[in-house]
Amino acid sequence: MRLTSLLFLLGAVFVLGNCPTNAQTLQFREVLHSDTQVPGFGPNTTASFVRSDGDEDVFIASGFNATTNQNEFGIIRRSSDGSFSTLVDHNTIVSHPIFSGTTTFSFIDAVDVFENDVFFSGRVSTDNYLYRLGSGGTPQLIEQTGTSPRTFRNLRVLANGDVVMHGSGTSSVFNNPGFYKNSGGTNTTIANRNTAVPSGTGNFDIDSFQSSRGDIGKNGSILFHGSNGAGLSGVYSDRSGTLEKIFDTNDFMPGTGEQFLGFADTEIDNNVAYFAAATVNPSNNRIGFYSVDEAGNFDTLVNNDTPYGDDEFLNFDTFSLAVNGDAAVFRAVTDNDPELVTYYKVGSTFGELARVGDVIDGRQISFLAGASAAEEGEFYISFRFTDNTLGTYRVAVSAVPEPSLFAPILIAAGCCLMQRRHRKRVRSSRSSATV
Repeated sequence: MRLTSLLFLLGAVFVLGNCPTNAQTLQFREVLHSDTQVPGFGPNTTASFVRSDGDEDVFIASGFNATTNQNEFGIIRRSSDGSFSTLVDHNTIVSHPIFSGTTTFSFIDAVDVFENDVFFSGRVSTDNYLYRLGSGGTPQLIEQTGTSPRTFRNLRVLANGDVVMHGSGTSSVFNNPGFYKNSGGTNTTIANRNTAVPSGTGNFDIDSFQSSRGDIGKNGSILFHGSNGAGLSGVYSDRSGTLEKIFDTNDFMPGTGEQFLGFADTEIDNNVAYFAAATVNPSNNRIGFYSVDEAGNFDTLVNNDTPYGDDEFLNFDTFSLAVNGDAAVFRAVTDNDPELVTYYKVGSTFGELARVGDVIDGRQISFLAGASAAEEGEFYISFRFTDNTLGTYRVAVSAVPEPSLFAPILIAAGCCLMQRRHRKRVRSSRSSATV
């Protein structure tokens, strides 16, 4: 290579490395489509509680099979080669302290994965129990003592084998919604409706533990939007080791002089608390998604004063926030675009992830559903399509340089290189789409 060409290329690489990362590439990989034929399941299968296990995906599948005339459910693993395997289903014999023999699960409502072991809540009759499925292929009962919820909304397995649970619902045996930790088969309470509100009065009410109000981080820390039933509402976490208030409606939003009006949509990632909030402002209520780190530093993730190009975000869809590392996903409308759109944020950069009318794998989106975290910088997101089918995808968001600068640099650098040699271009085929 000539010295002038080399110097030009090095200069181009330097400029390229210092370009603003305002553009993104979005790669959608299908996890499950309702037309997918999963072994042992009928058509119209849907996925929930999707968890990543490296490049593989583990989820609860459910659907009605018209051939067998029954509702089917189970825990499915999708391997990196696209194949499916059923780990547990309604035919799996249950290990149970009361029932034995040919008893099977009647429902499965939460799942998590740790080092290839699958932990899940399985319902037998009216009560749920924790199970662990290892390499042996037989679910092992994690004995429960103490109070626990009937319906599990979330599970997180920790490196030491403990399981943090979020649940709601009542039954004759397990009758207290809230957050619990199972250690060695014994449940201890983190927060439930017998727990006093930190820096407040009275106990949490039952609505504080609805599934939409709480989150469990990968390290087991909880975050939830709680209230005492007497007008006090706040955001609470045990990330410091004890349950404490982050903000409540007696506080003012830092830097605004405006009192908090309410909270929603709690997410916790790397012990950073994220939540939706509104403030009392007679002229224009401040709304958005905010964060507080362990040191107490308050920051705005996005609010109604945040510019998006030549526009501003106007309103946000509650319970749409998902956070993973430096990336976040949420649904919002802007001043000049009343359509609800799923946006992403990476660092300080915003972009559209998907909107109604976009096409993925030849299908047009008719409805935007929820999102959840996968591996670092990746999310699971679901859509309904105009052909009335459903799809769940794993989406990776990666930064690339601004196209206006990126293209000329590559063209110029490519011209220099072409003076010396030609390279054969190879295009690989991937099962993904770009929105």
